[in-house]
Order: sequence, then structure tokens, then C-alpha cells
Amino acid sequence: MTGIVTYSEFTEDALVLAYIARKGVLDRMEQYNWTMDAKIIVPTIERGRITLTYAFAQTVGKLHMIASQLEHTEMVEAIIDKGDAYYQLERNLPEQITKSL
Repeated sequence: MTGIVTYSEFTEDALVLAYIARKGVLDRMEQYNWTMDAKIIVPTIERGRITLTYAFAQTVGKLHMIASQLEHTEMVEAIIDKGDAYYQLERNLPEQITKSL
């Protein structure tokens, strides 16, 4: 059946998104000591300034919901918490993805 997306494809996407959230967002927040009540502009989420808390809920929060539906919450959490799954995934990702974050 061509064109049908399987759960394994969704799972892979969810894991890559967790990696991007960790490296591209959470690591930067830690690096620059941003607080969750800091204001940012994210036009794709909402017009004007929003807090990092709101942006986090709209992105990582929804990712957690998807992971739960796919029954891969633990794996997504391990990636976001920078556990073994994070480094295992990082080793398997194309260099262009890891370098562009």
C-alpha cells in the first residue's frame, strides 16, 4: 500500500523531533541561562511575544502527547533528558542535521 505512513515512520519522526528540541532549544536555553518566563517571538505559534513556557508547551508538550500515543514516551523522554537514547540517535543521524542545529 503506497502512501500509507506506518507507526514506525511516525516514531522515527518523533524521536528526531525530540533530538531537535533537546539540542536546538533546551541546550540553548541552558547555554544562555534563559528562564521559562523569558519572552520570545515565534510567528508560527502566535503573533507577538510569548513566554518560553508557552512555546515549550506548544512544541515539546505536543511531542510528549504524540509519543504517548505511539507508546514511546520513555524513548522521547530519554532523548530530551540527554540519556543514552540521545547519543545513540545522534550517532545515527546524518551529519547535516546534527551540524545545522
